[in-house]
Amino acid sequence: MRPNALEQVFVGRRGGLVELRLVLVDPADGRTRATRLAPTADEREAARWLGRHLARAGEIEDLRRLRVRSERGGQLVDAPALAHELVAAFGAERARDDAGARDDAGTGDDAGTRDDAGTRDDAGTRDDAAARRGRR
Repeated sequence: MRPNALEQVFVGRRGGLVELRLVLVDPADGRTRATRLAPTADEREAARWLGRHLARAGEIEDLRRLRVRSERGGQLVDAPALAHELVAAFGAERARDDAGARDDAGTGDDAGTRDDAGTRDDAGTRDDAAARRGRR
């Protein structure tokens, strides 16, 4: 089974960058561990990067049980602000992808233009006759 939920993220450092160790959960509660090296040294940006990365990958759907912990002086401390950044970036990326899918299907705001009479022709483009009427 493929994981569909992100349960925990452990934030640390490796080589000057932020290392993100993930605990992923599948529908049968099986756990998988994965590591991602964020292309930044900033923990907040790394959390946002991970949220966008997971949203684009499309496999993770559930962040309800998410807990983020960060290494501080050899100790793991809860980092709710990082969890918030990750969830917000995940949601924004999913919404952006959903909006793009609607536009690609011709159901979004960019689906054709209107003619001068405010009607749409069959192809969703400006009607030449209506354009000429509007110039008179």
